[in-house]
Amino acid sequence: MIDGIFQKLEVPSQIQLSDDNKKKAVVEKLTALVSELVKLSNLLGEDTTDLNRALELMLAVPHRANDNKFIGNIEGYHGNIHKLGRLLRHDWFRISHKDGKSKERYLFLFKARILVCKVRRISQDRSVFVLKDIIRLPEVEVKDHPDDSLVFELHSKIPSNGDYPLTITAHKDNVKFAWLNEIRLYSADVCKYL
Repeated sequence: MIDGIFQKLEVPSQIQLSDDNKKKAVVEKLTALVSELVKLSNLLGEDTTDLNRALELMLAVPHRANDNKFIGNIEGYHGNIHKLGRLLRHDWFRISHKDGKSKERYLFLFKARILVCKVRRISQDRSVFVLKDIIRLPEVEVKDHPDDSLVFELHSKIPSNGDYPLTITAHKDNVKFAWLNEIRLYSADVCKYL
């Protein structure tokens, strides 16, 4: 029976797909299979905890693959960028320094770091992210602007740091709240271990 299931997962040889598309097709079929197993196990009254975890993992694969494409296009990071952990979010923002200068930047949020990048377009469908700054989240405090759905600030906990405060302005309403939630969630985790 198991062999039959895996044979169904294989992409027919007469269909010519790129390696990425073959992998994507297999992941989609496996996801559908595990989803069906969860439904059937629920009907039988069985514990589906492990199957649900497997399904969550499989649903995250395409998202993480897309994130890895972004991470792979970051230039100027010294060291292994994957040691920063999983990419939590990435979006466009306008960053304003205390001197009033502001620039459009693409930000990558990791558990304890924000990478600030300038975007350099290489071709119509490919961009490179040139690293301009690294914000260490344990070294900053987040100040929300509850009256503005786009703006929040980062203040340095180190008094001699002259670049702060930074005013971060999102381009979409829901982006600010998603970033603040992630930052607060992970800063609470970091504080637990200090």
